[in-house]
Amino acid sequence: MAMPRSIRPGIRHRRGLALLAVSFAAGPLVAGGPEVGGNDVRISAAGGVGDASYGAFFASAAVNPDAGEVLVCWEGEDDVELAPQEREIFCQRLDAASGAEIGDDFRVSDMGGLGSDVYDAREPFVVYDGVDELYLVVWAGSDDTPPLVVSELEIFGQLLAGTDAAEVGANDFRVSDMGPDGNVTARALYPVAAFNATDGEFLVCWEGVDMAPGSSESEIYCQRLDGATGGELGLNDRRVSDMGPDGSFSYAAQEPALAWASGPNEYLVVWWGDDDTPPLVRNEDEIFAQRLAGATGAEVGANDFRVSDMGPDGSTAYSAVHPTIDYAPSVDEYLVCWQGDDDSGVLVDGENEIFCQRLAAAGGSEVGANDFRVSAMGPDGDASYDATRPSVAYSAAADRYGVVWYADDDVGGVVDGELELFGQGLEGADGGECGADDFRLSDAGPDGDIFFHALSPVVVATPAGGGELLVAWHGTDDVGGVAPSEHEVYIQRLRADFLFWDGFESGDASAWSLASP
Repeated sequence: MAMPRSIRPGIRHRRGLALLAVSFAAGPLVAGGPEVGGNDVRISAAGGVGDASYGAFFASAAVNPDAGEVLVCWEGEDDVELAPQEREIFCQRLDAASGAEIGDDFRVSDMGGLGSDVYDAREPFVVYDGVDELYLVVWAGSDDTPPLVVSELEIFGQLLAGTDAAEVGANDFRVSDMGPDGNVTARALYPVAAFNATDGEFLVCWEGVDMAPGSSESEIYCQRLDGATGGELGLNDRRVSDMGPDGSFSYAAQEPALAWASGPNEYLVVWWGDDDTPPLVRNEDEIFAQRLAGATGAEVGANDFRVSDMGPDGSTAYSAVHPTIDYAPSVDEYLVCWQGDDDSGVLVDGENEIFCQRLAAAGGSEVGANDFRVSAMGPDGDASYDATRPSVAYSAAADRYGVVWYADDDVGGVVDGELELFGQGLEGADGGECGADDFRLSDAGPDGDIFFHALSPVVVATPAGGGELLVAWHGTDDVGGVAPSEHEVYIQRLRADFLFWDGFESGDASAWSLASP
């Protein structure tokens, strides 16, 4: 559980404390945290800037160290070729060292042809294959390619060249096969993907409703893909989760997250769901996980093992949802984080904060403190402030994790209902907090104005500057000519080694003192 901000171990504030100095060249600082480069840089222009009829939403990002680039993708609307409200997947290449755009936004998906708003592409996820130097972009979409019909949601994919992001291979190839073709009750949602460098494969997982006997509820499914071609490998649509009795709609597995561990050559799939394994009861949401063999995708070890423990067992008042995961090869561990409602310490029902758990990659056993709390939004015991939808990335260069989330808080001019992005550095070795506490990294609109928001962040680690993090999100702002309710995609670069700085709300480097790493 997080301690009060003034006494958390490892968080040493400026007032009255002498800190150890560490000397290296610092990049430009942006007010409010360990930021470098431009502040809240907009990278999308959905339908042109200034028109709130079009928007860009739900960004994903992948790092290409071979080209020194980051590819950011999102679901969006545009006024070129597309009908109003027709959403497709768009991407933008960025220089990893500067965050500068390389070329223009480009469209990746073609669901149902152009100009029809009854077909859509949504929820993109992008991952990079460093062996074949290719990106894989996957999304949930409805298409008109026979035998598919309107509103039939499946997972689709597209390979892009790592050199210039040009499309490679089959166009908008289909990954999932949920239920019989033509059945709109079956569906596939929320795809995620990971690349296995040992076997040269992708693994794509999703939340799906299949219509096979005994599997009509939401469960997690996965598909192996050849890294060079995107062709399917092995068992088709392998089911990974088993929440509750087969055939019961009362239990479900939702929103998977996925990482590949090079040490044991395994994947770990995590999701949130409710199960009937005692002492759990219906509608008691917790985080569950399954190990998968890297070479085959087959389940390894305990089935659907539980990761989180929010509130007392048997109580539906507390929950764990929206998991995220990354792998740290330096310690051969995963870090799983989630949005949780717990009863530990001074927290109350309905007070959502970010929690994490370290897991050994070899075996999946829990390591260190159980369900340790990372965020402290608003006063403890006040359910008016919430931390939501975390994302985590491990920086090998800094041997630190960066965890980011969106939330409302009561410090720095932010008010209840005003959603901004916040972050926390964690030590790679032990998960201990380092650097500025719950640092703010977005500035959507004027402080104190609840009508501007920063939402759904994703964070990736880049090799730029000896180790940086890049955060992408969608939100509304009042700068650069955007309309007040126009959603666009923004980015912010962070120095990963700054995550052990004690930071203060100042752009003056003299207001920063280095803590010992």
